[in-house]
Amino acid sequence: MTAIGYIDLDTAPVTAAPARFPGMGRFAPLAGPTIAADGTVLLGTVEGKVWGLHPDGRPFWNRQLPHPQGIMTPGAVGADGSAYFVGQWRARDHRDGTTHMTYFAALHRFTPGGGVLAAGGVAFPDWGRGPRLVGAPSVWQFGGVEAIIIPAVYAGVGPDRLRLLAFSPSGQIIGDWSQTLTSEVTGGGWGDWWALLDWLGSSFEPGRFLPPTAPPMPGVAISVNPQGGTPFVVLVDSFFRQTIAFTLATGTGSSPPPGFIERVRRSHAPHTLLSGAVVAPETNQAVVGVDDGVVFGGPSGVNRRPLTGLGDVYTTPTITADGRVVVVSVGGEVIGLRAGSRLSRVFLGGSTIARVAATRNYTYACTTSGLFTLDAAAETRVASYPLTGAGVWSPAVGPQRHIYVIADHVLHVFPPLRRLPRRPRGGGTGSVGDVGPPL
Repeated sequence: MTAIGYIDLDTAPVTAAPARFPGMGRFAPLAGPTIAADGTVLLGTVEGKVWGLHPDGRPFWNRQLPHPQGIMTPGAVGADGSAYFVGQWRARDHRDGTTHMTYFAALHRFTPGGGVLAAGGVAFPDWGRGPRLVGAPSVWQFGGVEAIIIPAVYAGVGPDRLRLLAFSPSGQIIGDWSQTLTSEVTGGGWGDWWALLDWLGSSFEPGRFLPPTAPPMPGVAISVNPQGGTPFVVLVDSFFRQTIAFTLATGTGSSPPPGFIERVRRSHAPHTLLSGAVVAPETNQAVVGVDDGVVFGGPSGVNRRPLTGLGDVYTTPTITADGRVVVVSVGGEVIGLRAGSRLSRVFLGGSTIARVAATRNYTYACTTSGLFTLDAAAETRVASYPLTGAGVWSPAVGPQRHIYVIADHVLHVFPPLRRLPRRPRGGGTGSVGDVGPPL
């Protein structure tokens, strides 16, 4: 699955019963599967265990992070197959005569076979009282250089600060942007993962869904620069209700100097930003879910009006095979968009904060009612499979055509069919009836 939520292969509707893999641990909201290029399924748990699984869900390797670290975001995969996860923890600090929380985070890197690189991980700088909120890591690549980009909110002795960090694969910080969060901030901000941990333990029940009042902090969106330069990095700033598009300069002799360069900043007040962003290739605009619809930001300099009347959208948008943007409202309605206009609406029922997964010929959506297969354009419901406790984690598709879904903290692996059905109308490119791998 790519950064736009799309994988370029043919798949089949989900109708057969899945293999179930309980007992792996608890998964934080939206911390669903990350799929490596070779099909390895990567998961991190609240208890701090990283799992590498074979494409069919069988255990491959697992590693326990040092206590008391927990994993509250999905992982990321580098060009060489390395897996990156962020461990977080906190402790009471009494050093200055008062009692307050100090927060900690570490970036962990694992080889494709589960080997540990940099034992104990690479610690985030403390910069005051440490990273109170940490978004999901994203891998940036350009000109043979790779960076792991992670947004974070740092608790300070004074005001908090929103930071955007870029780590090299070996752990050096090669980019650091920040801005102060003052008492005049208008946005609601992102949810504290400690509160989400309480929600996991006490509020979440199978078949019942309560979206967090403030969603987890998302990672950044990374998109190709249409002019051929360094990729754009889009940060969603829920505190000031804005999106900010950057480029990243690397190398000791680079001009401009190494670090993040702000390109486009756009305010979306009075809307509350609820989701992560995706950059639509057709318009080069970031699309972000908000209360009652979506808003549009940079990198494009075109200022497009918000699209409202869609309900609250917690789901990060997905780009489908034909280039349209698909979101799901918290009330379980799948909405297709193009260039700021609504193309379709399909009601699934249930509730969700889970992103849609897309392939050449189908899209897959999870709500508390189960897993739904729709056509490639997300305009027609094709099949459904009931799953209790879904809608909190996004489905994922692997290169061997397995479909991965977490429901009630249990991983479900839907196998590929021996022979794919004919592609429905509106379904992208590729041969009809492609043969998948054997079951």
